[in-house]
Amino acid sequence: MKPLAKFTFGLLTFMVLFTYCKTDSVEIPTFDCEKKDLLNGYSQPLYSPVLPFFWHLSVNPNDSRVIAFKTTTVDNALEQVHGVYTYNLESEELDFITTGRINGPLDWSKNGTFVFQEYTGNGNHSIITMDEDGSNRNQITPSGIFTFPTWDPTGTKIWYSEGYTEPTKIYITTPHNEILDTFRSIYHEYLPNWGTESHVSVGHFGGLNLFDLDNDTVHVLHDIPLDEIYSWGAHGSTWLNDEDIIWTTPNGIFETNIHDRITDTILRTCPYDLYYESPVYSEAIERLVLVERVHDENEELGKYTTQTIVSMNLDGSDIRHLEIPIE
Repeated sequence: MKPLAKFTFGLLTFMVLFTYCKTDSVEIPTFDCEKKDLLNGYSQPLYSPVLPFFWHLSVNPNDSRVIAFKTTTVDNALEQVHGVYTYNLESEELDFITTGRINGPLDWSKNGTFVFQEYTGNGNHSIITMDEDGSNRNQITPSGIFTFPTWDPTGTKIWYSEGYTEPTKIYITTPHNEILDTFRSIYHEYLPNWGTESHVSVGHFGGLNLFDLDNDTVHVLHDIPLDEIYSWGAHGSTWLNDEDIIWTTPNGIFETNIHDRITDTILRTCPYDLYYESPVYSEAIERLVLVERVHDENEELGKYTTQTIVSMNLDGSDIRHLEIPIE
């Protein structure tokens, strides 16, 4: 191949890989948090075997008083078997839905259907849909490296990823897995939230991205420097309306307007002591609901011994711990 041809081919390859890479980073102020050396030698804390273990919240789009969540019991932790429950934030009614190897986030659609990834063994997952009462399970992908599904706001399309390494392949399909669109992201995308018809907020290992599906671009709303106190990316996001996103990292809770790219800090946290993840917004009670992780100083450093679901005002005040009777 001639040098000019090689250059042209390389340029075209670069352009294809970076189609979804228009960046508008938002700088988050530094936070005085003491860095500690963890026993496992990594920069992220370990999760504790103290159970029940709450995670992956979802809110009912037809009645935001009701949330869904996963929990793990002592007997099932090693087998990655999780229970799925719904909980009414006003009446405090708790309902058991189902149990299974649901190794990833749940997302709840307007048509009353959950979508999630189910562990199938050997590091593989399938994308599953299920009615909100736990019935009518439908496997929409074969067993493979399929993860992190989310519904569009109308409940007619699903986004999910394939692959654990960068770039990740993204699929947009019907509930019957009829492929409507595919593209590759330069990041390993996780915990997506399809907030508007054309915008998806997605965490990556280092920050938060906003996919603009109309213009085939991605805006980096936050990119964490590798030498920062804690280099994990966004641990979930929730949309307050068509333009404002609340999202969490182990360093805090933030709110970003997708149009002016202005980010406000709601609450700063230290990941070695306490942090929040998996935020959802209940419009009915006008409060955020999140998973709280608290480190017990009497346990091994990096072990989180308290995992609870909490609610708070949008400004981070009036934090209330929900007493959910899971054994």
